[in-house]
Parts: sequence; structure tokens; C-alpha cells
Amino acid sequence: MADLTTSSAVDTLMGSADQAALRTNLGLGTAATTDATAYATAAQGALADSATQPGDLGGAAVLNVGTTAGTVAAGDDSRMTNSRTPTAHASTHVNGTDDIQSATASQKGLATAAQITKLDGIAAGADVTGSNNAATATALQTARTLNGTSFDGTANITVPRTGVVREVWIGAGAMTPRTTNGAAAATVEMATNDNTFDLLDFDTATEEGACFAISLPQAWNAGTVKAKVYWTAASGSGGVAWGLRATSYADDDALDTAYGTEQVVTDTLITANDNHITSATAAITIGNTPAVDDLLLFEITREVANGSDTLGVDARLIGVKLQYTETSTEPSAW
Repeated sequence: MADLTTSSAVDTLMGSADQAALRTNLGLGTAATTDATAYATAAQGALADSATQPGDLGGAAVLNVGTTAGTVAAGDDSRMTNSRTPTAHASTHVNGTDDIQSATASQKGLATAAQITKLDGIAAGADVTGSNNAATATALQTARTLNGTSFDGTANITVPRTGVVREVWIGAGAMTPRTTNGAAAATVEMATNDNTFDLLDFDTATEEGACFAISLPQAWNAGTVKAKVYWTAASGSGGVAWGLRATSYADDDALDTAYGTEQVVTDTLITANDNHITSATAAITIGNTPAVDDLLLFEITREVANGSDTLGVDARLIGVKLQYTETSTEPSAW
């Protein structure tokens, strides 16, 4: 194909009359242009003859090569270097050239010195050296005591009932005055609220007594018992000495059986018609070698010959509370 960028090619194809119009239509100059050299620059002509066409270079094809804005950068253009200010580090980093070396333990995700010390203490307390028996778990490393019974985990245990105490109440109305020098039964009503009690009156000059029978629960250990006496007086001042003793009866035992040793407890009247509770007696040994299920007979007396018995009027018995100890063996069903 003929080279249309030169005047000779244009002149060859067309007559002189039409050359001005053709140059205008082809964008090779103006109608007034008669100099063929104005049709194209040398650079444009060289570009047209080259293997690379303007469409292959995009917008760069119409830019000059240079080192200023608006030109295509040359290979040694200073704009080819990265002189930008670096983007700030993430908040989890520290500033500087070596993040890892200068970061804190928490920034690195590591334990602090204080945390390591605490972990060392936990490890020491947990005995992680292997001296424990957690792997076998056949027994407690240190035996313990459950309600007085040693337990190391190697076997089941039955916790004994030894030492467990129980109490039982016997009111004066449930007692029987002795025929010989017996206390006098009385029913007394308080003046204001009509509170009514069955009482036993014990004389100030003669030793008087009363009895009560009871069979303690099967859990009783058949040992000694203790008692507290509840009493009052209508008037007067001074102290009272109360004596208690007991005996026991198995099946087919004679009822006329000797008592065990008497125990005495003393108390002082505080205010007339007030409830008075003595301290506990010493242990009362029950006569006739008691056993579980035995019938027990108690006798209570006013020990007027005792030096602490100084109350000048009748001592009025309200009742007695007994305390006993249970056996270590669970009772059997009947």
C-alpha cells in the first residue's frame, strides 16, 4: 500500500485540483497547505511505519517521554522510586524497625513474668512431679476422718452412732408418788393466764419421793444416763437438793430390785412460781445391769438432809429430762 504520509503519494493518486480537499478530509493539513512536508511529522511517520500501532499503547501513545508530569516516565526517572511515607503499623505492633524484639510480652501473646511465677506456684502445689497417685486412684493420698471414722477411699465404711446423745421428757403427771413418804400430787393453775400444771410437792422436813417407769429406745447403748430437774416453789427462798437413782428389769426379772447409786443435784430458788432448771446430774448408773429393751424404773426424792437443801416450803416438781447415748449399732426392725 502506498505511504499516504508523503506528498508524492497524494499527488500520484489525485489531480492537483482535488489535492487540497483530500488533505483536509484525511486530516493531513489544511486546504491552504501546499507543502507536502506538513502532512505528518517525522515522529508520526516513523510511528506509522513501525510494528507497534497507537492502539496497542493505550493513552501513552500520544504522550512524550520525559521526567515531568504529563509525560511517559523514562527508565531512570526518579518517579520510579518509592519515596512515600510508610503506612502506620497496626495497633498491636510497636513502632520501630524490629517489632518482635521490642514488643512487650502481652503484645507478643506471651505470658508475663508475674504470670509465669504464678503458674510455677500452681504447678508446685499440684505436685506435678509425679509423686501423687492420681493415675491409680486406689486410695486417698491422705486419709480423712468422717464423723470419727477413718476413711482413705479403699473401702466402704459405716459411720458409727457412738457419741450421739438423745433426750426424753417425763412430766410430773406421769410419775407415781411413793406410798411410803410419797410426794403430794397437785394440779396448779396460774392466776393470770390460767396456765395449768400437774406437779408433785416435796415436803421441806421429810424426805419424800416419786417413781416413773420408762423403756428407752432400742438405739440406747444401755449405759449411764444423766438428768435435769425442772421445778418451782410458791414462795420462800433458799435451795433444794434433788436425788435420782434407777434400776432395770429384763424379761422375768423380779420387780423388787435394788436401785443403782443415787446422784444429787442442787439448785436455788430465784423467783416464786418461775420455772427453774437444774444443771445436769453426774452419770447415773442404772442398777441390775440394764440391757436394750429393759424396763427402767427411776426414783426422784427431795434430799432434805443435804446441807444445800434450805428452802423452807414445798419444792414443786414439774418434770425431769433424761439424756442417754445411742449405740454404734443400727437398731434392727422387729
